[in-house]
Amino acid sequence: MKTFATIFVALAIIASTAVPAVADTPKAMADIATKASGAMAYMQFTYEDEVGSRTLGGICVCIEPSGVMMTTSIDSRIQADFIKDLHVVVPGVGGKSLKAKFLGVDPLSNLGFIQVTDPHKWTVVRFARGADLSVGKRVVSMGLLGKETAYAPYMGTGYVSTTVRVPGELVYVTGGTLTGEGSPVFTDDGLAVGVVGRQLFLDYQTTTSRGPARLRIHGQQRTSFFTPSSEFAGALEKIPAPGSERRLPWMGVLQVDPVSEEFAKIVGQDKPAVILDRVLPGFPAAQAGIQDRDVVIGMDGKDLERLATPELVSQNFLQQIMRLSPGQKVTFNIVRGRQAKNVTVTMAPMPPRPDEAKRYIDKVLGFGIRDKVSLDEYLLKGPEAKTPGVLVILVAKESPAARGGLKPDDLITHINDERAGSVDVCETVLNEAAKPGKVINFLVYRGGQQKALSIRLPVR
Repeated sequence: MKTFATIFVALAIIASTAVPAVADTPKAMADIATKASGAMAYMQFTYEDEVGSRTLGGICVCIEPSGVMMTTSIDSRIQADFIKDLHVVVPGVGGKSLKAKFLGVDPLSNLGFIQVTDPHKWTVVRFARGADLSVGKRVVSMGLLGKETAYAPYMGTGYVSTTVRVPGELVYVTGGTLTGEGSPVFTDDGLAVGVVGRQLFLDYQTTTSRGPARLRIHGQQRTSFFTPSSEFAGALEKIPAPGSERRLPWMGVLQVDPVSEEFAKIVGQDKPAVILDRVLPGFPAAQAGIQDRDVVIGMDGKDLERLATPELVSQNFLQQIMRLSPGQKVTFNIVRGRQAKNVTVTMAPMPPRPDEAKRYIDKVLGFGIRDKVSLDEYLLKGPEAKTPGVLVILVAKESPAARGGLKPDDLITHINDERAGSVDVCETVLNEAAKPGKVINFLVYRGGQQKALSIRLPVR
């Protein structure tokens, strides 16, 4: 019995000494919790597109007293017309649901912005342009739990363990866990210094017929790192207005390749470099004299930044380009063969991307189409590249369109002998032909070959 008594006393001593350490939260931490929780809400909306209707949402943070909120939960490729019933829920039992409107998404940082239109008194989080995030610095994040807890605010904490370039900066923490993706991060003295989760910047290697391809980060716990506010502070100063559009810069190069060590030896370069390829005629790079396979070793008098891998060097190069503005000039130090030269390029606005093209869904026949954009001339292959028509973006399984042989990526040139020049024309023709049991004839290009297809409307 003496042994059990000794153990009991020891446990009691441990418990009595541990409780004050947990309960004695520094006032600064409590202030962070009060300020941040009053600035946060859960954003939710219905998104209705060709895939169907689904509910999306995530954390949003108030950055202006008028109720302007920022969020990482709206994709930059989202189309405003498809957003329905946008609202925010204030944390806490019986939390109010407030109406909001979509302002836009910054195409570079991929930060979304909404405006809460119902009255509410918010606290505001002001993100710093820079801060001391040296190793060992304590950071705190504020997140929201799920719907079942009425989106109760909660706190996470950790210590800066390292900062890496991938290619934008990510700050990793140790000794704790941060809260969910999109949560604001603070230093322990209350300075807002970042956002938890994925790298914000839209990094892409090339443009495809389906839109820009993203660089994804895999194999890491998302709550173990955050994007520092120095990476996105500029976007907070250029909040989009409804209906406005900020075009990214464009120089007319579809492909930027990393330079391997083997290739660097061949061309005699020991500096970080990238290879420009698929330089489009008539666009800024070609007009300035850049050619396919030109090697870039510097921008505006500075060498390209040396990063951990050649792939990160090329991604960082693209990110630097995306930070420019249409009309801005940039001078590249390029190597062609063994000759080095400087070439100055004036950036143009990026042409409409394929994912921005007008679309139409025929729910009866079970397929979707989009208009062609100017980039399709270079993204598509064969006759499809320059032939007028509309592109098939989806075909539902077991639908009349699928049974008739229509496939995604087909280029429709004619419907019932009418030229399919746009989705508007196609919609009119299809609506006029929409009679139960009627056969509709399509002429399509697929893989460079022209095919005739017949799709029968279902009999109701």
